Amino acid sequence: MKKLMFSLLAAAMTMSASAQTNFREITYKDALAAAKAENKMVFIDFYTEWCGPCKMMAREIFPQKSVGDFMNERFVSIKIDAEKGEGVTISKKYNVKAYPTFVILNPDETEVGRTEGSRTASAFVAEIDRISNPEKTPEKIKARYDSGERTAELVKDYAALCAEENRGKRMTREESIKAYDEGINIVQDYYKNLSDADRMKDENMFVYREYSPYTDLASTQFMAANKDKFPAENKAEIDSILRRTYETQTYLYLSGDREYDDAKISDLKNEISKLGFNSDKAYDGALKILSTPSADADKYIDVCKKYYNSLSEMNKSGVVQGMSAKYADADSDTKKKASRFIRNLLPDMSISELYSSIMGLMTLEGQSH
Repeated sequence: MKKLMFSLLAAAMTMSASAQTNFREITYKDALAAAKAENKMVFIDFYTEWCGPCKMMAREIFPQKSVGDFMNERFVSIKIDAEKGEGVTISKKYNVKAYPTFVILNPDETEVGRTEGSRTASAFVAEIDRISNPEKTPEKIKARYDSGERTAELVKDYAALCAEENRGKRMTREESIKAYDEGINIVQDYYKNLSDADRMKDENMFVYREYSPYTDLASTQFMAANKDKFPAENKAEIDSILRRTYETQTYLYLSGDREYDDAKISDLKNEISKLGFNSDKAYDGALKILSTPSADADKYIDVCKKYYNSLSEMNKSGVVQGMSAKYADADSDTKKKASRFIRNLLPDMSISELYSSIMGLMTLEGQSH
C-alpha cells in the first residue's frame, strides 16, 4: 500500500512539474551539475522582490503549460534574487542590470544568450527558443529571410529578432510605436499571401497572438469575419484575442495615439456590436467619450468624469493619457480643469497608472508645479 501511495505521489508531482515551469530550489553550482547530468542548459531568472514585471512573469507566464512543457524539456531552471545571498555575486558575474533578466548557460558556465523584460507566453517561448538554438543566430535568421524564405517559424523568429534589437534603445513614444509597427508589418506581409486554410492552421496562430493589435489589419479582419470557422481548439482564444484587439483600439483613440472621426467611431461601434462584445454595455462609456468633441473642453471633461469608473483599466489609462495630449497647448484655464480631473483620480490609481498620470500632469502643469 505504501509503495502504491508513493507511486501515486510521484506521478502527481511529475504531472504538476510538467504543467508549469519547474524552477528547482537548488544552488547555482548544483544547477550546473544537474544540467550536465541531464544534458540540458541552465536557465536563470534574475529577479528582485520589488520588480513588478518579475512578479507578472512568475504569476501569469511561467505557470502556463505551454511554457512549462517547453522549458522543462530543455533547461534546468532556477530563480536568483539578485539582491540576496549568492545572487549578489552571481548577478555581478553576469553583469545583470535590469529585471527580470533571463540568462541561459551551458553547464561549463559559458553564456548561450540572454533577454530582459516581461512578455506574453508565446512571445517568451519564441524568444527563448531563438536565443538558445544555434540554428537561430541573428546572422542565420537574417540570411534565411533575405534569401526569400517565408515559413511560419522563420517569420516569427525574424519579427522577434527585430523587436529584440530595439529593446533597450532610448526612443521617444513615437519611435517606439514605429519600431513596434515594423514587426507587425513584417508578419502582416507574410500573412497576406496565405490561403484562408493556411490562416487557420495552428502554426500561424502567432500572427493573431502577437501581431494583430489593430482592427484595420488583415489578420484582425479575417478573425472577425471567420471566428466561428477556426478549429474548435482555437475558437476561444480567437475570441479572446479579438476582444483584446478591440479594447486596444478604443484605448488608442482615447489616448490620442490614433486619430479618429465620427465615421471611424460609428464603424467601431457597429463592429463591437456585431461581434457581441458590448452585450454587457462594457463599451458604452468609452464610445460615449469618443463621441464627445474634445474641442468643447468643459463638456468633454464632464463626460469623462461621468463614465470614467465604467471603463476597463486599459481605457482608463487611455483617457488620462488623452487628456494631457488633447490639452497640452490649451489655455491655462483648460489646462487647470484637465489637471484637476487627473489629480482627483490619483488616490485610487495603481502604481502603473500613476506613472502615466504623473507624466500627463507634468505636460499640463509644467515642471514648476
